[in-house]
Amino acid sequence: EMCARWHQLGAFYPFSRNHNIIGALDQDPGSWGTDSLVARVARDAIKVKYSLLPYIYSQFYNSYNQGGTVARPLWHEFPTDEQALGVDNQFLLGPAVLISPILEEGAIRRTVYLPPGEDTIWYDAITGEKKSGLIEVESDLQNPSHTTPLHIRGGYILPIQDPETKNTVQQRATRALSLLVYLDSKSEARGNLYLDDGESDNFNLYSQFDFQAAPGVMELETVMNNYDDAQNWRIDFIRINGVQDPVGKVEINGESTNLFNYYPDMEILDILPQNLAITEASIITWQPDQP
Repeated sequence: EMCARWHQLGAFYPFSRNHNIIGALDQDPGSWGTDSLVARVARDAIKVKYSLLPYIYSQFYNSYNQGGTVARPLWHEFPTDEQALGVDNQFLLGPAVLISPILEEGAIRRTVYLPPGEDTIWYDAITGEKKSGLIEVESDLQNPSHTTPLHIRGGYILPIQDPETKNTVQQRATRALSLLVYLDSKSEARGNLYLDDGESDNFNLYSQFDFQAAPGVMELETVMNNYDDAQNWRIDFIRINGVQDPVGKVEINGESTNLFNYYPDMEILDILPQNLAITEASIITWQPDQP
């Protein structure tokens, strides 16, 4: 049980491995059997981390270029919050992704603290449901649908990838990304993406993209484009969380598209761009239903 729980935690460290010594009992996930509880739980947690790799990789660039950290305590983002100062069993990846593992033997529930802040909204990473303050979460190892409790901070845009097709640099040949937008209380969000070939040590061969969202509009901008293969990358899915008004019209670069769905109960807008090159400046707009 605890080996599985530590994998649920360790998978989200920027650098993580199952460390052991010669002569000790095997403890890697495979040693328990490929269909074992530990293997399944570790696999599920790693898949979630792999889906977040474009976001995490970009956080390393931000840390290198601007200073700061990749993994950080809550008080790093909420320095005036006295309650956040005492939280030592949750942490953030970058400013947006909150990890809240269950670390007590026999437990399937825990209390999670979601710090308040100006314009701050928190979203459940699985359901998209808005949360705030002290909440209780459940992660039952016997339930295959449960994994490490994650929450996303409103005001940020996360570039993600399909973990089933991008486990290695070679599998990046699909060159497709998704954008997950989490609006804050002002219906705004921002994010960035750093792209390179994943192998070269030439630090000048990279591309950087900025994303900005405001009420009814999102813009994608190329800041730097020295990585030639970036022109082949596409955005094939956009999910915007926190869209309160029903959406009746979506335009991509001024052209109307019917490839969208709005879910009023969840306040989620899904958009399926067709062949949207990440290197081309793009503007996406959405408008409410007309009476």
